Amino acid sequence: ISESVTEISVFAFENCESLETITIPASVTSIGSSAFYNCKKLASLYMKPIAPPTLGSSTTLQVGSTNLLSIYVPTGSVNAYREANYWSSYSGAITGYTF
Repeated sequence: ISESVTEISVFAFENCESLETITIPASVTSIGSSAFYNCKKLASLYMKPIAPPTLGSSTTLQVGSTNLLSIYVPTGSVNAYREANYWSSYSGAITGYTF
């Protein structure tokens, strides 16, 4: 994803069954509802934004029938992500990462 992208739209990666990992650039400020809907192989989400982007709903990052997703965020932003609206639903999957 280009560094100029500021928004991931609703259903942006819907049914991308081969998608296993993705890096969201620091420029992204919002991720639409169900952006990764039915991306059953998506296992790792690398989030470069320091401030947690707005999520469209609590199921935005739900990739299949279960949430087996690992979410890597800037080390200094772990608590901000874990406490942010909707991100808190994934708090157990959020880990600090040095980009």
